[in-house]
Amino acid sequence: MKFNVEEINLMCIYDFSSRYALIQEMEESLPYAKDPEIQSLMERTIAKLYEISDKEFADLPLFPAEYMDELDLDDDGFSGSDEV
Repeated sequence: MKFNVEEINLMCIYDFSSRYALIQEMEESLPYAKDPEIQSLMERTIAKLYEISDKEFADLPLFPAEYMDELDLDDDGFSGSDEV
C-alpha cells in the first residue's frame, strides 16, 4: 500500500508510535476537521491504515516531506544511493 506525501505528512502530526495509536487519534480528531479536503484526506489515510499490517506500518518512512531531501530518501523510504 502506497501512501502519498500528503498522507505521510498528515500521519506525522499524530502519535505514530503504533498503527493502532495513529488510527485512534485520527478517528478522534476527524469530527473537528471542517475542511472537506482535509476530511477526505483523513478518511482516505485511515482506510489505508486499516488495510496494512503492523509490519507494513513499521516499515513506513514517517518523516515530514521537508526532511525527505535532507535524509536522501526516495519515495519508498530508502536512501537514493543504496540498492535494496
